[in-house]
Amino acid sequence: MISELKRRSADMTMALIDCLVDTLQREAITFCHWKSNFHLKEALAKGGDLDLLVARKDAERFEGVLAALGFKRAVDSVQGSIPSVLHFYGLDHGSGEWVHLHVYYRVVTGESLLKNYHFPVEELLLQNPGQVGGMPVPHQPSELMLFVIRTMLKHASFLEYLLLRRLDGAGYTAVRGELESLLADDSAARCSELLAQWLPSVERDLFHECIHALQTDASFLRRFWLATRLRRQLKTYNRYSFVSATLLRATLFLKLTLRRLQGGKKPKQPASGGALIAFVGPEATGKSTLVKETADWLGQVFDVRSAHLGKPPSTWLTFLPNLTVPLVRRLAPRHRTSRVENDLDDRKTRSVSLLYGLRSVLVAWDRRALAMKLRRTATHGGIVICDRYPSATIGAMDSARLQVPADRSVRGRLLGSWARLENRLYRQIPPPDVVIRVTVPVDVAIERNRERQKNGKENDAYVLRRHMTSLVPEFLTARTFDLDSNQPIAQTVSSVRQIVWDVL
Repeated sequence: MISELKRRSADMTMALIDCLVDTLQREAITFCHWKSNFHLKEALAKGGDLDLLVARKDAERFEGVLAALGFKRAVDSVQGSIPSVLHFYGLDHGSGEWVHLHVYYRVVTGESLLKNYHFPVEELLLQNPGQVGGMPVPHQPSELMLFVIRTMLKHASFLEYLLLRRLDGAGYTAVRGELESLLADDSAARCSELLAQWLPSVERDLFHECIHALQTDASFLRRFWLATRLRRQLKTYNRYSFVSATLLRATLFLKLTLRRLQGGKKPKQPASGGALIAFVGPEATGKSTLVKETADWLGQVFDVRSAHLGKPPSTWLTFLPNLTVPLVRRLAPRHRTSRVENDLDDRKTRSVSLLYGLRSVLVAWDRRALAMKLRRTATHGGIVICDRYPSATIGAMDSARLQVPADRSVRGRLLGSWARLENRLYRQIPPPDVVIRVTVPVDVAIERNRERQKNGKENDAYVLRRHMTSLVPEFLTARTFDLDSNQPIAQTVSSVRQIVWDVL
């Protein structure tokens, strides 16, 4: 079964969702899409979020199917782990769209912030399902029962109500639209029987009052009063006590607010852990473009940070010296890094100036500081995308530059000590997890460089020298992939996504 799944997942003519549903049905795995079926056709057509309830007896086989189709589990760094509720993400290679599976083995639900209830209705939802676009769905009365309860619970807390209004800014248009679709075929009357059997603590009259309040322009106070009564009747299904729930709800709200103030980064992280991914290669190979595209793509789902290791920010030690760099470049142009490196590569000189030596040590210090910070981010579950990455290979691009001179004069001994310090700093830089070496023919790189819109753009000779250098940075512990970017950009991007998704 696994080999057949891998073959089918590689077939771009079959959408990932279609392949998933078809396989689950063929394997006789019991599941359904248990909520928000009002928008299911759109989700199936475009990809997106799917809420699947899966029979617990089939959990192991279900996750085996997901693994074979390339789905990967993710965790929410804000809400944390919820028992019986998992997140999986897959990449539809045909469309390039993400597919998010919100997988439930128990019906754990409630408000937007805090999923404070477990309703033991799994068998009800999984028995005798209907279908929407080939996807199994619960029969309408059971979905209506849970929809009304879930929506009303969001009115029992002011914070939850604010989130509800933010998500449905046009009044209750979305809520009413879904409610009306579920009320067809006399589903409300049939809900009374379901409540008596599956949620007997809920009074029928209160349930129908909740329906009426959602249908009409009832005030918030009216809805709050009904929601409070409903919450009391559902107390037996609580996951937390009242005090714990209040504190957790406030904590989650503060976390979400803080994350929004920090730029609204996504809270999801790969369950297998973060990763530090470096794009390396000569000039004009497309590294910066691929870094940005990859960070934007992964950032739609995961907690992602990008950084440029060739030009690290200043640290407390280098801040003041780095402020003088523009002035020194104007006053002593022959000491510019590019000029010195060019002379060294052309063997025009055998030594470097003290100024160049000091500058090399300061750059090494900044690169080490940034790399260590990025490694901590990856260790805590984030995904880090790096433009360039330094190594201890002397003379390689963005790596150590200083050799210990044979000269034993005062100047030579000083340069020797700086060379040893620089090399030690580069050896202390943590290695990346994944390296993507981007290559392109040198004539293509020169032409690309000429077309780039960039201040201080390098000349043809500089690009040529960068491509002709024989030293390649070594990352012995990293998974390394070679990527030829001399192809249409869409094809290059697709290749990068495949590499990155496979290693996460």
